[in-house]
Amino acid sequence: MTILTEKAFSEIVEAHTDAALTLARYILRSREDAEDAVQETFIKVYRHYHQYDATRSLKNWILAIAVNTCRDLMRKRKGTGRTDPLESERVADPSAGREQTEAALLVREVLGRLSADHRTALLLFYMEGNSVKEMAKILKVPQVVVKVRLYRARKAAQKILIEE
Repeated sequence: MTILTEKAFSEIVEAHTDAALTLARYILRSREDAEDAVQETFIKVYRHYHQYDATRSLKNWILAIAVNTCRDLMRKRKGTGRTDPLESERVADPSAGREQTEAALLVREVLGRLSADHRTALLLFYMEGNSVKEMAKILKVPQVVVKVRLYRARKAAQKILIEE
């Protein structure tokens, strides 16, 4: 049984919060819900650290917990009938070019219109740089399911872009 010290836990939180928050924000499409999900994710990481297999990627283990926490929150949200629109963060970095800002907004819009499964697949693959094998472990599905989700997500995104 591995004991997690306060210092080690703080380092884990610091190293992995950004990735978990980015993923949660795109899955949940709400900053507040994403922050809640990430907070809950790290509570679960702390409580269940003794179950972590040190031969595997810590980041992938944390992202798997984040994905599952987001799914739980979405189920709760469905039960209440509450839906949050994709938050608009149009305050762009003044040093960024207009084309880059427009492209980022378009990507956010496309991701916001995809299903949670498709959005998660694209984020894990393209933004987090996970392989299909790593994604299968994170999502707890066979690799073939990951490949199908990526294929369908790309097709759905392409369809949305063509409609624009």
